[in-house]
Amino acid sequence: MVRVRDQWWTVTEVRPEPNSIAAVCHTVSLLSVEDDSYGAELTVLWQVEPGREIIDHPRLPDPKAGAFDHPTRLDAFLHAVRWGAVTSADAEAMQAPFRSGIEIEDYQLAPLVRALNSPRANLLIADDVGLGKTIEAGLVAKELLLRHRARTVLVVCPPSLCHKWQVEMLEKFGLEFRILNSDAAKRLRRERGFGVNPFTHFPRLIVSVDWMKLDRQVAVLDQVLPPDSHTYPRQFDLLIVDEIHTCAPAATKLTGYAVDSLRTKLVRHLVPHFEHRLFLSATPHNGYDESFQGLLELLDPLRFAKGVDPKPETLGSVMIRRLKSEISEKLGPRPDGSPRFPKREVRAIEFEYPDKEAEIHEKLRRYGKLNKGVKGAASASNFMTLLLKKRLLSSPRAFRNTLDKHRQTMERRTEDVEVDEKRLREAFARVDDDHEADDAREEAIEEALDLAARALGAQTEEVRQILKELQEWATTNGDRPDAKIERLIAWLGEVCRPAGKWNDERVIVFTEYRDTLHQLHELLVARGFDASRIELIYGGMDTEERQRITTEFQYDPRETSVRILLATDAASEGIDLQNYCHRIVHVEIPFSPTRLEQRNGRVDRYGQRSPVVEIRHFVGRVPPKEGNEAGDGVAPVAEADSDFLSRVAEKVSRIRAALGSANPILERQIQEALLGERDTFDEAAVDAAVAAAPEKLKRLELDLEVHVARLRSRLNDSMVELEISPEAVEQVVKIGLDLGRQHPLTASLENPALLIVPDLDGIWARTIGGLMDPVTGRRRLVTFDVEEARDRADVVHLHLGHPLVTASMHLLRAQVWSNLGNGQLSKVSIRRGDVEDLTVVSHGRIVITGADGARLHEQVVEAAGVVRNGRYRRLTVGDTAEALRLRSNEAVKGVDDQIVSLWAKIEDQASQALTVRAKDVAKQKERALEQRRDKEIAGELAMGNELVASIRQAIDDLDKPDYLQLSFGGVGSEEKQQFELDLEALRRRVTEIPDEIQRHAEILKKRYQTKGTRVFPVAITFVVPDGWEESR
Repeated sequence: MVRVRDQWWTVTEVRPEPNSIAAVCHTVSLLSVEDDSYGAELTVLWQVEPGREIIDHPRLPDPKAGAFDHPTRLDAFLHAVRWGAVTSADAEAMQAPFRSGIEIEDYQLAPLVRALNSPRANLLIADDVGLGKTIEAGLVAKELLLRHRARTVLVVCPPSLCHKWQVEMLEKFGLEFRILNSDAAKRLRRERGFGVNPFTHFPRLIVSVDWMKLDRQVAVLDQVLPPDSHTYPRQFDLLIVDEIHTCAPAATKLTGYAVDSLRTKLVRHLVPHFEHRLFLSATPHNGYDESFQGLLELLDPLRFAKGVDPKPETLGSVMIRRLKSEISEKLGPRPDGSPRFPKREVRAIEFEYPDKEAEIHEKLRRYGKLNKGVKGAASASNFMTLLLKKRLLSSPRAFRNTLDKHRQTMERRTEDVEVDEKRLREAFARVDDDHEADDAREEAIEEALDLAARALGAQTEEVRQILKELQEWATTNGDRPDAKIERLIAWLGEVCRPAGKWNDERVIVFTEYRDTLHQLHELLVARGFDASRIELIYGGMDTEERQRITTEFQYDPRETSVRILLATDAASEGIDLQNYCHRIVHVEIPFSPTRLEQRNGRVDRYGQRSPVVEIRHFVGRVPPKEGNEAGDGVAPVAEADSDFLSRVAEKVSRIRAALGSANPILERQIQEALLGERDTFDEAAVDAAVAAAPEKLKRLELDLEVHVARLRSRLNDSMVELEISPEAVEQVVKIGLDLGRQHPLTASLENPALLIVPDLDGIWARTIGGLMDPVTGRRRLVTFDVEEARDRADVVHLHLGHPLVTASMHLLRAQVWSNLGNGQLSKVSIRRGDVEDLTVVSHGRIVITGADGARLHEQVVEAAGVVRNGRYRRLTVGDTAEALRLRSNEAVKGVDDQIVSLWAKIEDQASQALTVRAKDVAKQKERALEQRRDKEIAGELAMGNELVASIRQAIDDLDKPDYLQLSFGGVGSEEKQQFELDLEALRRRVTEIPDEIQRHAEILKKRYQTKGTRVFPVAITFVVPDGWEESR
């Protein structure tokens, strides 16, 4: 052992240095044994290194009279050492749940357990909306970091989720992540120079998928990626892709065959350079098998391949999918009797269309049909008609502003231009992308409308006349409320402001368009709704302002004024709004069922306090004209469209568990209905798609109760083994603050379990920065009991991962080396115990390191012996555990000199007992590591061979002369090209997989190859029986 640069190291190699300026000099290679940098390497020129120090082999601390620790102080020290231990040998013990500031549901442990039992943590977490996929991913990431199986993490997510990921990882897991975007990259270059690569400046990063997919970002990343994607160790460790369904190969509407999008290509480029991959999506299957297969291939190419249907057992090894309905049914209510998840109530709010509004819907239908015949540009006409229809169904202002753009693009066209169909499809698809800012969507719409105008060609006089009439109505009524908005304003008054008096009820009003958002806001304020009660969230708004609004909306309504949240779809993904709101109203029904369900999931999710979630949408009726009460049997366009979308909304809520499979049929029917090509909603077709949903997406956990009970049992076992309890954590913080010369926590008058944190100084001040209440600005109370913090925004749970607890543990663990320097603990205690003879317990820390210096296993071990008549007799493992159980927290005084004298006689025996025990444990763990290595290698071989056989069968089925013609006919050249590329990739995979299996086997052998075991003695406990001091 040596001390260099204020850290403790072991020497791994010593070499003469002939070229040194010193007369005699050696190059010494060192390996850190400090907790926070264990495995770090350093090479120094020994004779010229300042402050170097050589230490004899570490020994148990020397008892000194008058310097014994109180038992509770020693226990706090041992807890800190024990909780800092990590292991790869034991896949059962979990630490991440205890280092997380969340109340974990048992079912949320499943991904973590699956990850710990896999050689690579490649998982598709496909739980239902609102079950806590982010929490599950955070648990896996935290555990991999703790076990040193990962050091770098990259989160790729939709733009709207970047900030949420950053906040949740910090608040719930104590993990600092940095968001990397164009502004951050520019700032880094200003601060560190143009040579800095932003992808390596910090180990944990979050990027927007739409920012990351651009060529210039990929080029910067490529600067640090090895040219050979098989290079090991990987450049990065853990990749998390949220909403992975948006990155799956996109199935085209012409053939249904999946074609790689820019997002797909990005993920395909990234995955080979990451050891572990977590994909998150509530709707992983979009109804097209090739798309789902392509997604699975991105996740783990040693298990899956596009074009090969996955076997259920193979899929079950990587995919975790539970539904709220299933969990509620199988697990029943919570222990307090409340439902686990709320019941969803979907209802329509009816209103009547005035004649003029109904006529505009008829004219728009006519306008679209007449345009469809122009030059045969059906796709351009359909896009334009559906876009205008969406805006008309949203609000008069949204319709007016879009109609203006359409008219301007039609007027700008100078001549007929043939527009490439592929270019049109790409432009139309960009409109539905997940845009970070609403302005970006408007730009995409304008580009698409311009292309559509060119494709439509010159309009007839009749078409121009209808456009003029539409324009006149929109100009006149653009800033006026239509009948639906009038009904919405009335409904909001009934719910939030009955009789003109505000109550504590909250509502989220969703719309697709910012035009509608602002019109609603203006009208509500004009009708007497206090502006302070209304907030707006939309894409592209200031991040801090957005966070302020969501924080206040999630806060107790008695403390914040906001009651109505107007939101565009920028808030439909990733924002949790369920704390004090159980009502959503949709201004319009999105044409994408997935987007509709994303909206509903903002309040229908884990943590919802109300037993019922109320989802509302609008359905319009056109009253029969006077003298025609019976009607002609054909519903007016406005009523038909509104009724159709209402039925879709209700259906989506009923089939949300299988929405991915039914999504293509629903989208197609919506478009057909709004284009006037369909009169009825074909529920039978949707039900058939749900019934035929791939077996791969049906329940994989058939015995959920048993599975969850097993997970809870594992968690409880880990808590017992690690001796984690609120009282133990509190004692660690108490002693840590004392060692750090800080003021202690004090009990509040409200409840002694709720504590007041004083002002701390120095580095400690940073540990309590997150305690400030973002709404009130006051420092919140803290507690070590998670139950006391339940449903309390004004109370913070101090878990093992909280900065204050982490700092306390770090300071205590640093005392491991205090007998080699200046420590503040003696690490020796004398305590009373219900034992027959004086029992001496030696505490040690063993560390098994791998070939690459990483910790494979770490554990606190004890060896005990009894002293009778001055002779030391070693106890068995069972008797040692019993002696520890029988010890108390009562300090024994007046025997210091006797203990010091006795220790001089038995020190060697006690040290030898600890060494023997440590070696026994090390052998057991090394055997466990070998067994795990062999099991994982065998599993990789079996999976690889199975995949090769499946690929060969798939090639035989696909590689037939007539398959291409039968599948694609004369359309979809892009799809044909993608199919041919995929087929060629399958042929390559057959030859590549055996080599990849061999490489992975070598990687696993190296991972579990032990380099050595080190034993670090840390503490001594003397357990004294009653009357022992008198007998001496």
